[in-house]
Amino acid sequence: MVVADGFVSDFANNDNSIVRQWLDGWQVNYLETPQRFESLMQQAGFNNINYRDISKEASHSSRRLYKFYFLASLYLAWKKINFSKPSTEMQKKNIAT
Repeated sequence: MVVADGFVSDFANNDNSIVRQWLDGWQVNYLETPQRFESLMQQAGFNNINYRDISKEASHSSRRLYKFYFLASLYLAWKKINFSKPSTEMQKKNIAT
C-alpha cells in the first residue's frame, strides 16, 4: 500500500496560523507527523513500513495548483458579475487557501 499525503514535521505546527488557514480551507482537522502516522499504521497491524519524503518530486504539481488559484479566483469574480448562484463560504475558503 502507498500513502501519499501531506505531513507536518512537528504536530504542534498544526496550530500555526498559516497551516491552520490552509487546513480549515480543506476541512482537514490536522496533519500527522511521519512518526505518528507510522505508529498508527503499526497499531493497525501493518509492518515493513517505509517513509520517503517526495516533496521535491511534488513541487512541480504544487506550483501548478498555485497557478490554478488565479483561475479559480477569476471564476468567483465572474460568478459575482454574472449574478449566478453565489459561491459558498466553503468554495471561497477552498480557493483562498
